[in-house]
Order: sequence, then C-alpha cells, then structure tokens
Amino acid sequence: MEQTSETEPLIPGRQTTKAWYLSHIKCITIASAILFVVIISCTAVNTTCQSRNIVQWERDLEGRKANEKIREDEWDRQMAQKRAQEHLWEKKWNDSVRDIREKELWREEVWEREMHISREQWKVHLGEQQAHEQEREQAWDRQMEQKREEERIRKRQWDVSQEQRERLGLYWDEPAPGKCTSHGVRDYHARLFNATPYRYNWLQPCEDMPILIHGSHQKTSRCERMGNEIWGHWSVEGEAVCTPFFEDWRDNGCIAPGSQLRLASARLDYLPSGENGLELCGSTPHKFWDRYFPHPTTCAETNGDVWGYWEVEDGVC
Repeated sequence: MEQTSETEPLIPGRQTTKAWYLSHIKCITIASAILFVVIISCTAVNTTCQSRNIVQWERDLEGRKANEKIREDEWDRQMAQKRAQEHLWEKKWNDSVRDIREKELWREEVWEREMHISREQWKVHLGEQQAHEQEREQAWDRQMEQKREEERIRKRQWDVSQEQRERLGLYWDEPAPGKCTSHGVRDYHARLFNATPYRYNWLQPCEDMPILIHGSHQKTSRCERMGNEIWGHWSVEGEAVCTPFFEDWRDNGCIAPGSQLRLASARLDYLPSGENGLELCGSTPHKFWDRYFPHPTTCAETNGDVWGYWEVEDGVC
C-alpha cells in the first residue's frame, strides 16, 4: 500500500520552511499591528491638533467679533457725537440767520423811517425853494420893470441931452482905425469937437456921445484928454484884418514822462503889418484833435515867426 503526501511523515527541510513562514507571518502581523497603532496614534494626535486649532480659531473669531463690536460701538458713539455737533452747528447757524434777518428788518425799518423823514424834509425844502423862486421871479420882474422905467427915463433924458448937445455943436471927428488889440478886435479913435464948455467935466460928453462905426452906433470904450483935446477910443469886434490864423500845426510829443501833458505848436500866419504878433497870438483860437482851444497856452517868437504852444492833457504821457 502506497503512502500519500498527506500521510508521509514530515521531512526536516519542510519543517524548517514552515517554521520560517510562521515566524515571518508573525513578524508581519506584529509590524502591521505596530503600524496600525502608529497610524491610530497619529490620527488621534492629528485630530487632537485639529480640535485645538478649531478651538483657537473659534477663540480668535470671538475676539475679532468682540473687537468689531467695540469698533461698531465706538463708530456709533462718534456718529452720535457728530450728529449732536452738527445739530448744534445747525442751531447756531439758524440763530445767526435769524439774527441777521432781524437786523436787516431793523435796518429796513430805520431806512424807511429815514426815507420818510427825508421825503418830508424834501417836500418842505421844495416848497420853500418854490416859494423862494417865486419871490425871486417877482423881484426879478420888479427889477426888470424898474430897469425898463429907468431906460425910458434915460431915453427921455438922452433925447433932451442930444438936443442940448446939438445946440452946443458937439460932434465926433471921423473915426480912424488903430492897431489890433486882440484877435478880431481893433481900436478906433476920434476927436470930440466943440467940447470947450465941458473943460471941467470933459469925461461926461465923451462917454455919452455915440459914434457911427460900420453902420452901428457905439459908445466909447475909454476916453483921454490930450491938452485941450478930448479923444475917444472904441474897441470894435469883427475886424477881419485882425484875424490871423495858425498854420503848420505840429505834435511835439510828451512834455516829460509822467507829466500827462502833450505839447502842440503852430505858426501864426497872416499877421497884419505893424501889429504886435505876440499880443494877437495870445487871443487867437485854434482847433485840433477835434477840440476847440480859444487861445494858446503860451506864445513865443522864433526866427521872426510867432509860434503858439498848447499844453494838452494826455493820459499816455
């Protein structure tokens, strides 16, 4: 009868292999157990650390919430303080505006009262002025009436005096032209004849007797006595021979910096022969720069010519 492998007795080699295998399995099992314990320990430690981190995070979160709450409370307090301050400023502003309005109203009332008083005073003054003007007009009318009456009286006296003078034979010699005294004005002179009876009062007939010059009766401008002769002088206007005019007008520029004066000049031409050019220059008018000047500021004679000079205000200077 054959023996099978199951029934065969174990040989020493196989017994050794089996013992090694069992020992190896045991080592693996122990290592696995240790590894498992280590893993469990690490997991536990990790879990513990995570728990601690969570607790710390929760604590930090609570701290941040507390700080945030403190900041919110501080913000609310500051905002409440700011609103209170703005309310105070608004109240002060309203009080200031109210005071200003009250002062404006008071000033308007004062102004209205002053204007009313001024209007009343103006009415009184206007009434007084109108009354004064009326009195002046009445006085003027009385004066004019008095002058007209005096003129009528003088005319009657003149008529009588004229008849008396004619009876005495008073008359003027033919008037003779003299020199030009100013621009357009010429002096005439004549002798009064038959004035011997007036030797003690020679001025009266000279002033009263008119003379006919250029078709117009004129009284003397002045009288003079030369020995036994009485001479009258007349200043007659509108004499064309006494009307020289300026030519060669020039702009001489500013007199001096800051003077605000500009100097202009022109030569006086068509002077009558024998006349005083400087005297006529001082009364001769001229027009330039769209302005009329009745006479120059100064006159001077240069190289035989008479020049007029004008000092004219000019802001450019």
